[in-house]
Amino acid sequence: MATVAAKQKVTIRLPVELIEASQEAVRLGLAASPSEFIEEAVRQRAREVRHARLRELAREAMNDPDFVADMKETMQAFRFADADSGASAGGQPAPCCTSGAFSLPISNRLSGASRGAAGLFSWFPPNH
Repeated sequence: MATVAAKQKVTIRLPVELIEASQEAVRLGLAASPSEFIEEAVRQRAREVRHARLRELAREAMNDPDFVADMKETMQAFRFADADSGASAGGQPAPCCTSGAFSLPISNRLSGASRGAAGLFSWFPPNH
């Protein structure tokens, strides 16, 4: 059974047009209540904050020569595993790597390590 996160009542001030938008969302069946509508909006922005934090950590890691060297060593160690998994040189996904957010074998996802964070961590969702 799924657990329900504890909720805390807060008081906030919003422009009238945002209050009206939340009420319209309820009328249109897009949300069960104005609170649910606002909660989902805050949840989406919190997700953006988490992604921004991960991108920042990735940038920091890619500026660390020891991290980059370790990643290159790891990619080199797994090059045979990727070849054994059935991945072709053209970057076709291995059967074990086709579900979820990633569809390419690890060596193809990580091949940009020497190019910096844009290559290695390009699979992070973009900043909106």
